[in-house]
Amino acid sequence: MANNSISLRSLLEKEKLNGINFLDWFRNLRIVLKQEKNSSGAHVIKMMGYIQTLEKLGFSLKDELATDLILQSLPDSFKPFVLNFNMNEINKTLPQLLGMLRTAKGDMKKGGSKSILVVREAKRKEKKVAKSKGNGRT
Repeated sequence: MANNSISLRSLLEKEKLNGINFLDWFRNLRIVLKQEKNSSGAHVIKMMGYIQTLEKLGFSLKDELATDLILQSLPDSFKPFVLNFNMNEINKTLPQLLGMLRTAKGDMKKGGSKSILVVREAKRKEKKVAKSKGNGRT
């Protein structure tokens, strides 16, 4: 598996990002990251580096898009975390997200397969619908 990972990484080195190959480069990046299945901390740090590289090349990502990119690239074991993060509309910087993921990973190791989902109460506005008298015919 290590040799396979190295050969896939060489794909990124060979096909460096330029102004016209973003989609191909991004697809290759996703393939490499999925294959490597790194730990969450190392993975997020690596993704943050790729995002910084994009910024240096003039492909700046908004914070929300960068966060979504990292969250979607995580292994399936982080699905409860991602769901909780999105449902609660948490706005964190990438370093803060890294800290949250490290905490979540530690909690997953301690608690096994137990997952906790925090749901906050939504504020609802009730609209009153005026009822018309009669049967609606004129």
